[in-house]
Amino acid sequence: MADTDLLTLKRAKAGNIRKVLDAVVAVAPMSAPVPETFTVAGALQELPPEYRTIGWVSKKDGYKWSRDTDSSDIESHGSVEPTRRDITKDVTGLAMTAQETSRLTLELSNNVDLSEARLVDGELSYTRQVAPSTRYWRLIAIGIDGSGSDAFYVINVLPRARRSPSTAS
Repeated sequence: MADTDLLTLKRAKAGNIRKVLDAVVAVAPMSAPVPETFTVAGALQELPPEYRTIGWVSKKDGYKWSRDTDSSDIESHGSVEPTRRDITKDVTGLAMTAQETSRLTLELSNNVDLSEARLVDGELSYTRQVAPSTRYWRLIAIGIDGSGSDAFYVINVLPRARRSPSTAS
């Protein structure tokens, strides 16, 4: 083996450091198609018309992704480490503080279907169910680093998302 130094061995590339500087989150009913591709020749494409966007979110909070996993280990005699590990749970979470009041943000924050609700004299009223059912959505988050021909997109698709109960008081 030839002598080297740590920097050469590291093979670090600063150009591979990404930071999402802007993003959009769009949701749609479960019946909506999930696009097979999101860009063509580097150009971002429109989402299917069923998708509605959240709009502005708090800059302070931004979009916070989380991941909760559980696993089941199989241990074998003579081994100090598990010899097999099965993933038994893998849940992706996304937290954000929506700033716009829209039909979509009201539906998501209150877990209600407002598709039949109508504005009457500037008032939108609705009733939350005593025992609401879980509503599932398609969710697509598209983030961007850079711009123009240097744009780099980070796209996450949650094909079966649901709103989690809020812990805020």
